[in-house]
Amino acid sequence: MNIEETLALIEQFEFANNLPRYVTVEDVSDSQVKISGKWHNVPYAWGILHKEDDYIFFETDDDNGFLRSAKSFTDEDSACLYAIEGMKAISSSLASKTSLELIVRFIMKECGYARIRAEEMGGKLSRHKEVFDEFDNYSRTKQFCNADGTQTEVCGYTAQKLFESHGLSPLGAYNYLAYLLEEPERGLEYLRKGIPRR
Repeated sequence: MNIEETLALIEQFEFANNLPRYVTVEDVSDSQVKISGKWHNVPYAWGILHKEDDYIFFETDDDNGFLRSAKSFTDEDSACLYAIEGMKAISSSLASKTSLELIVRFIMKECGYARIRAEEMGGKLSRHKEVFDEFDNYSRTKQFCNADGTQTEVCGYTAQKLFESHGLSPLGAYNYLAYLLEEPERGLEYLRKGIPRR
């Protein structure tokens, strides 16, 4: 089995959207990964590095993106099978998690946020059930709708409309829907003038 086949198989897991993201790196140290010639902390990620005669499976932590573990194998097949088992274990553990925990993991994977920032974003969304529920469905299906196909509309805007016409990320679009619920006049004014970027 090779890395491409491994990634294709893992994408079929029930909670694939909530698993750590795969990253391609040039090297690993005791604490960081090297990408494009520079050492980085990459939260909630994993990968397989082919280095000399070894294949190194590595994982980073949720909070700071430091290397959590690294294990060497003599062949690609063994490293890939180890990765599959690891991702399968995480997927199984997610089956009992709450929607908020799944959304936090989705945000960590999709946006590259550390856990504390992802929890903050998920917490903001959870204050508005209709927005939270639709984003929960988006995190599973990548479709801008609720499970029944309807879309949450606030002040004439849906997350899909904000995404398509205002250049927001999917998370940004759902965050902006929540903002429109909290501050409709100011939110609409920003849409007319151009959404401020931080």
